[in-house]
Amino acid sequence: MRFIMIFTGVVLFVVGLLSMVTPIPGGTLAMTVGVGMIICASKRATDLIKKNRSTYHRLNRSMTWLENKMGERFSRALRTTRPDELPLITETGGGV
Repeated sequence: MRFIMIFTGVVLFVVGLLSMVTPIPGGTLAMTVGVGMIICASKRATDLIKKNRSTYHRLNRSMTWLENKMGERFSRALRTTRPDELPLITETGGGV
């Protein structure tokens, strides 16, 4: 079952990518559902996407945009890949 979800997710993602350059609508939805299926089926994929989102800010902005566009149901899986917030480091004037 896990293999079927990953395979279907990859197919949906590729179809979404291809439809982004054609006049066929729905590419964003297909890509989001595909990535969501992959994330739900594989902890390794979730960790990889989370790491890449924290490294590549443009990817993080794009994924956040997709989260906002897709609504609650579809964006739930994408939100699990949000990078952890880094603590705010401030300089103090004196000794700690």
